[in-house]
Amino acid sequence: MTDYRSLTQRADLHYCGSTPEPYQGMPLGNGRTGSMVWIDPEKINMQVNRVDVFATNGATTAGEWKMDSPDYYGANEYCGGCAGVQIDFGEEVFHGETRQILHMYDACLEISGGGVEADIRVWSEADVFVCSFKDVRQVKKPIRITLSMLRPELVERKNHRAKSAVSARGEEILLTQEFS
Repeated sequence: MTDYRSLTQRADLHYCGSTPEPYQGMPLGNGRTGSMVWIDPEKINMQVNRVDVFATNGATTAGEWKMDSPDYYGANEYCGGCAGVQIDFGEEVFHGETRQILHMYDACLEISGGGVEADIRVWSEADVFVCSFKDVRQVKKPIRITLSMLRPELVERKNHRAKSAVSARGEEILLTQEFS
């Protein structure tokens, strides 16, 4: 029987230090939903993307646009982007000795530094990210999680419409998006 975990372990990515720019981040996803995960000294940052969120592909009804046109909306002309997530530890915890390991087989990213350990996983069966934390700092500070929209609440372009809303229900934070 083939041990796929051992085979893919050779492809695991190991980084030392922080990755303050999104393009320096670790890719994490399940083939439909994914994110670049990058860290600055105080935060873990994610941009959640989906393969089926594409406002202006060849099948769009949004019409043609040119970047130099007065109708060009810049950030509203999105490709894949759905949400931003920031996990703020309240002080600098990530530095030059921060360790990041992306486990390919498990679709899991481990980040450790400054008394904080984070484990971020994406579920292959559904579009779910799970983040768990271990805080062993001598003086613990609150961990603050921010979920944000990447565009205004309503984007309309010709007959394309994207409606987004952030809400809270108990301890859950929800981002809903409707495209028509």
